[in-house]
Amino acid sequence: MTVVPGGNITDEKDELMSFADINEAKWAREAIESLVAKNVIKGYEDGDFKPNANITREEFVKIVVGAFGVEVLESESVFDDVSNDSWAKDYITAAKNAKIINGISENIFGLGRNITREDMAVMLVNAYEAKIRAINDGMHAFADDAQIADYAKSAVAKLYGAGVISGYEDGTFLPKNNATRAEAAQMVYKILKIGE
Repeated sequence: MTVVPGGNITDEKDELMSFADINEAKWAREAIESLVAKNVIKGYEDGDFKPNANITREEFVKIVVGAFGVEVLESESVFDDVSNDSWAKDYITAAKNAKIINGISENIFGLGRNITREDMAVMLVNAYEAKIRAINDGMHAFADDAQIADYAKSAVAKLYGAGVISGYEDGTFLPKNNATRAEAAQMVYKILKIGE
């Protein structure tokens, strides 16, 4: 099954672990191929991975739920903007029940919105809190720390301390930037490697 932007899901045969456009994100190749091998993330029907394409909140939730083995059951939507016929509803509900996600407000998930790097950090820490609990979350690692939302500061610091994120060459994290598929794969891959 492949999740593509717009929520389309298609069945397909086993994918090769090589994508025509994988060299667009050489730095994330190992992460992408590892997550594909574990059936956590898939490429597109045209043979591309589209590593530099933005990733939506629901697409990232599906990856996190799959990566961390969260049980997904058929259920009612827990957010007003996620209809009961949405392909992502059960993943979102499972993540909410597992305390991995909150919405962008009490009753709104933010379906269809691109996920930011800081929101990705929060979801990953929530999903993997037990393994990284001991990591110091008081450090200031990035030149743009002041731009990181208060709710995300601890998660970003924990992921930095764990070596999951390193930011950009100029010392910034760019927390408000939309995350790419390659960044999502790299972060999930690195957090899964903790403690191996």
